[in-house]
Amino acid sequence: MKIKIKTVMKAKLLLLFMLLFAYAYAHEQSNVLVQESKTEITKEQLPEAVATAMEQSDYAAWTVGKIYEVAPQQEGGTKLYEIHVTGDDKTIALTYDPEGNLLKAEEQEG
Repeated sequence: MKIKIKTVMKAKLLLLFMLLFAYAYAHEQSNVLVQESKTEITKEQLPEAVATAMEQSDYAAWTVGKIYEVAPQQEGGTKLYEIHVTGDDKTIALTYDPEGNLLKAEEQEG
């Protein structure tokens, strides 16, 4: 009887380990699919609404660095525009939607 209980416990532990491993693997794979696809563009390639919003923002006097068009993360999604600006001893990535709405201002390291 003791041998059966140990065998059953080992089987349950093995099953639990396999389920946890499968979950971790699936979760890791889903993170890979979410990565953004960025294409560097010029200031002239920005939608007019984005360029105007940038010119009227608090960052208008900052130095513009790289500009990216960010592909939608899912089918039917919206392209975004990421503009890196430098000023006040820091660099910030500004993310706009095509209508010129500022969605995010994220300080960049280094």
